Amino acid sequence: PADDQELAELLKKLSTVVRKPSSPAIIESVILEVTIAKDAPVGERDLRLVTPGRITNPLPFFVGVFPEVTERVSRLRDDPTRSVVADLHDVTLPVIANGQIMNGGVDRYRFTARKGQDVVAVARARTLVPYISDAVPGWFQATLSLFDSKGRQLAYDDDFSFSPDPVLHARILDDGQYTLEIKDAIYRGREDFVYRLEIGQLPVVTSVFPLGLRAGTKTTLELGGWNLTKTSTLADATALKSGIFSLAAITTAGAPLSGGPAPYMLQSLGVDTLPEILEKEPNNAVSAAQSVLLPAIVNGLINAPGDCDVYRVEASPGSSVVAEVFARRLGSPLDSFVEILDSAGKPLASNDDSDDKTAGLLTHHADSRVAFNLPSDGACFVRIRDAQGKSGPAYAYRLRLAPPAPDFSLQVTPSSVTLRNRAAGAIVVSVIRRDGFAGEIRLSLDNAPPGVRLPETRIAAGQTLVKLSLTGSGLPQGTPISLHLVGTATIDGKPVTHEAVAGEDMTQAFIYHHFVAAREFVGWTGAPFPSTRPTTNRTK
Repeated sequence: PADDQELAELLKKLSTVVRKPSSPAIIESVILEVTIAKDAPVGERDLRLVTPGRITNPLPFFVGVFPEVTERVSRLRDDPTRSVVADLHDVTLPVIANGQIMNGGVDRYRFTARKGQDVVAVARARTLVPYISDAVPGWFQATLSLFDSKGRQLAYDDDFSFSPDPVLHARILDDGQYTLEIKDAIYRGREDFVYRLEIGQLPVVTSVFPLGLRAGTKTTLELGGWNLTKTSTLADATALKSGIFSLAAITTAGAPLSGGPAPYMLQSLGVDTLPEILEKEPNNAVSAAQSVLLPAIVNGLINAPGDCDVYRVEASPGSSVVAEVFARRLGSPLDSFVEILDSAGKPLASNDDSDDKTAGLLTHHADSRVAFNLPSDGACFVRIRDAQGKSGPAYAYRLRLAPPAPDFSLQVTPSSVTLRNRAAGAIVVSVIRRDGFAGEIRLSLDNAPPGVRLPETRIAAGQTLVKLSLTGSGLPQGTPISLHLVGTATIDGKPVTHEAVAGEDMTQAFIYHHFVAAREFVGWTGAPFPSTRPTTNRTK
């Protein structure tokens, strides 16, 4: 009790400290009134602020279906009258709580629950504001705690799997009142420590198998999670090409899975053009290896302690092969470790983690990738396991076994650019080259609106970054323009064209750069700069 009292006093003192915002990025404040149409689709949007002369970077903005409450937040940032100890809100489930954690702040939401309910709380914090590069102290590491009416902690979570935002699940054992608490892990706070917290008997998908399917086909997915009325759904990729897609985007996993709102899904699906096969147990040793005719994608699962999967590669002796795992990038907690073995089981090559510059905010690149040549006798095996020895129904993977496929992708920053009639908008285009592709790439605007121009640009062979300027003339002021930047290269004698993904270059811990994709590349025709023609005073 003495410690609790001391902590309460410290938190109260912290709440009265008036601090100047530590980052120029959060010094200015704008209050907006947003009206949501009654028929607006549920989900995430990009929110940009436009002024007569500028357009900002996008931030995530969510439209939900549950009643929403907003905690009492100081609009002046450092309101010394705000008590962090008394931030208790009575709510009725289901609910979405919107709040802000200032220095030393703790927010609590009290609700009534019944015995047998599976109460789930899903927090979005880093999802909303990932990083402010020059802000100290760090970024928001939200934690969730559930307490009963006597103050006993029943559940706690500070992240979900490898995601920094927590998801808390608790089976209610007795009727009564319960309190959910959200705070920073070490009681930090700042203007950008904002959160969106969904609480209720929410349907949540926590595992899916397989983790993908072949383009142009359909397949049935087996699901695991909480508050689901069905454990399978249909994935439809008949109109898709290769890529990574959200689970909700290509499945029928909506209300039929939960008997209510569409479930919260923590996974994505991989779509590829290669033939797909399923893992067949037992395949834990070279002597019991499952044969795979290349090229192919194997959908597997590390589902028991000590489990490993071994595949015999069927291809011509001396062939070049790339073994690449897609798991963490699709939402699986698997930390893959891949080894290439000879016929005697001796390791020839291995890889634990492979960096993927297209993975955005993924900070632990846990997917493996190994390039190798088959030995002259053609006997070669690929073994995959979890590097940390973990397993379970969520530890699924897609193992892509195929010859090297030279290719590239493009990223353009920023995702919002202002186009004035007498000025150019600066952009940066980055190239991610794969499997040895080092050729020239020609950039252009696809279906560019009249008046928007990009000078002829060629990214030289081997080059990975180029700075460009977009210009506009005769453009109506205050008009948003959807832009499509594409790059074309010749690969194996054939033209290959890819559209650049727009996003923001965000910095973590002052050194690590993360590309955070936006939904659209937007140009904004702002007001022209005022004339700067000098005035000459003449005297006789």
